[in-house]
Amino acid sequence: ACASSSASGLFSGADQVARLLGEMEAEIRVAFDARLRLLSTELRSELLGEVSTRMATVEARCHGAEAAMGAELRRAAADLGVRMRTLEVSRGNGEGGGGNSKYLSDLMEERRYQRSLEAADSASGTQASSKTMVSTSEGQTSSSAKR
Repeated sequence: ACASSSASGLFSGADQVARLLGEMEAEIRVAFDARLRLLSTELRSELLGEVSTRMATVEARCHGAEAAMGAELRRAAADLGVRMRTLEVSRGNGEGGGGNSKYLSDLMEERRYQRSLEAADSASGTQASSKTMVSTSEGQTSSSAKR
């Protein structure tokens, strides 16, 4: 009887240890899951912040490049227009004699005006100046064509 009571006490002690180990394992799993969720949330917010910062930088660079290219295209178009009109005058497509020098003078004045608009556009970096320049140069082109 004594052997059976000590054996049952031994098994009840082993059962109690197993139960305690099971409880500890469950607590560890809950704590580990909570910590993992917290780290996951922190990492996600860091990554989103980094991505949004880099995207803002890329957008700013693209807008800057776009503005620079637009200004360069407007400058090249204005320069080409002046050169074409100058070539037309030199080939005799303009008005005769004294009219050619007046026409050339008007072309040079138009070019100086366009350059001042381009300088203002470059300095301010706004689209409003470039729109004014395009509409103004179109108006001057049509008035030049009437001559």
